[in-house]
Amino acid sequence: MKIRFCLPVALCLGAVLFSLIAFSQEPLPKMFVLMGPSITRENWFLHGDKKTPDKKSKAEVLLDSTGGMQKMSSYSAGTTYSDFIFKEVFKTQAATPDAVNIYFCAFDRSAPGPFTKGEFANNELILVYAPAKIDPADPRIASDLGDICYVLDYSGQTWAVSQTDKKTWAENYVSKYATKPVFTSRLESNAPENLYEGKVTDTKSIMYKKDDLEEVLVKEQDRILKQYKGEFRGVEVSFASYTGFGNIEGQYKDRLLIDISFLKAGKAGKMEPIYLDLEPDFEQRLKAGAGKSSGKLTQSGQLSMLAMAILSFSQSGFNFDNGQLCPLNCPR
Repeated sequence: MKIRFCLPVALCLGAVLFSLIAFSQEPLPKMFVLMGPSITRENWFLHGDKKTPDKKSKAEVLLDSTGGMQKMSSYSAGTTYSDFIFKEVFKTQAATPDAVNIYFCAFDRSAPGPFTKGEFANNELILVYAPAKIDPADPRIASDLGDICYVLDYSGQTWAVSQTDKKTWAENYVSKYATKPVFTSRLESNAPENLYEGKVTDTKSIMYKKDDLEEVLVKEQDRILKQYKGEFRGVEVSFASYTGFGNIEGQYKDRLLIDISFLKAGKAGKMEPIYLDLEPDFEQRLKAGAGKSSGKLTQSGQLSMLAMAILSFSQSGFNFDNGQLCPLNCPR
């Protein structure tokens, strides 16, 4: 997940006056991703690998399948996205959720659930959020709780959908996209993280811990609201893809994922991401995080920027990233 702090979520300084910036010694959120990888991942999803122009990108495949109706991102004004996560998905249940499973689904008009007025195109890739409980035996895996999942549509409205509808749309996604050459042609067929029930499969779902989301969508968002005041515009969730290099461990090459970005007012009435690595307190925040880890110092006694970045990312948990992809780590 990206937190463009300019949350892939990445934060840009833009036109905010230096004197108004409230410096923070708080470590960067675990979900933080540098501006470069954030932009590259979104472009990889949209345009694919330029070295293999004969192969369509994931976005091009989706546009073909939906007659050009596929949306590549979803914007939520103000605190709408945070409210959706914490006041809807994580609201009190019989068993308190400590994670969310976000499923990639292809909407099926033959089984529309509550969406009967053309909210989504047939076969359009959408996200369905299921409150979940982390497996105490394996914290990389979480199981769905209850019979209700949630969708946040493009107008900012929350919809409750049944597990049955989610399963139907998830199976539609797997049959039309996730296991087809149009999505798997660049995946490593012998990599265990790409196999589900013995078949090469693109990402079916992503699990995020509640604590990590609180760190971003509550704590970091509060900091951004204070810093940017009237400039803050909301959150954008974009489809993205790991590149041919995969994550920091070289896994999940070309796998589908999502990018979450805070947005601020930009030029000519447009919005632009907030990239944290472009903020003046970035190095201090990086050091604050690295100070909690046992990193190696350079000859000068200082952590290099690369070392600090890696140490900061390593706090995010498994595989130096913020979410657990299925496969390998699938809900039970």
